[in-house]
Amino acid sequence: MCHVLRATPFFQAVHDTIRSGVLGQLVGLTLAENVAHWHYAHSYVRGNWRASPPAAPFLLAKSVHDLDLLRWYAGSPPTRIHSAGRLHHFRPENAPPGAATRCVHCPVPDCPSDARRIYVTRPADQWPVTVLTAGGISLHDALHHGPYGECVYLGRNNVNDYQAVTIEFENGVTAQLTVSAFTHNNTRTLKVLGSHGELRGHMDRGELELHDFRTGHTRTWTVNVTGNHGGGDTTLIRDWLAFLRGEQPIPTPLAESLDSHRMALR
Repeated sequence: MCHVLRATPFFQAVHDTIRSGVLGQLVGLTLAENVAHWHYAHSYVRGNWRASPPAAPFLLAKSVHDLDLLRWYAGSPPTRIHSAGRLHHFRPENAPPGAATRCVHCPVPDCPSDARRIYVTRPADQWPVTVLTAGGISLHDALHHGPYGECVYLGRNNVNDYQAVTIEFENGVTAQLTVSAFTHNNTRTLKVLGSHGELRGHMDRGELELHDFRTGHTRTWTVNVTGNHGGGDTTLIRDWLAFLRGEQPIPTPLAESLDSHRMALR
């Protein structure tokens, strides 16, 4: 199982900081998966993961990687999990008055999920526009005839747009994960809380901020986050090839990978 975020230099730096002992006893982890309102509309209202079944549930499809990070950082198996979430907003009863079934015909002037705003204003040769134009389809035709031009309030989706998870680990660490469609940015943010310090992080900017309670000093630094998944894709393939050559063991123990999936399915 390929948990790509373990291979991301940013999250490896978080792991190294925890294991260095500078935070003291690890007490709590708070991780936010900020999906971004436009990303949620693209993937979970109009896209391949909008209905479960047949697609995986929202938490498994989007955030099994986040659960894996929490398991990795805690360094202990989970013992209790509580989760609450629902589909709050992207429902027929929340459609603006006068909304059309397709954005290209819609007179509503300020809908945040307007497909014209999401796709027309983005580079044509990059994701997510390339999802619409795969196979030589024009963006014009995709918006007029395909699912990515549909109104987000048609009711063809059923996965949560907000979910909160609390996990208790065997060693006493408690972790919270929040997965939300209602964010302006598409990134992950976290806080790692220890008896002797606090670590804060912002993945998209590669920023880490360490507060040492003993000295009162604050250290800030940045990690290179260029590349897909913050560089994790390249690192994952590199490590896999190194394993095949017999140069290093598999980075992720299977038991921990299975724990991550079990947490998502509970």
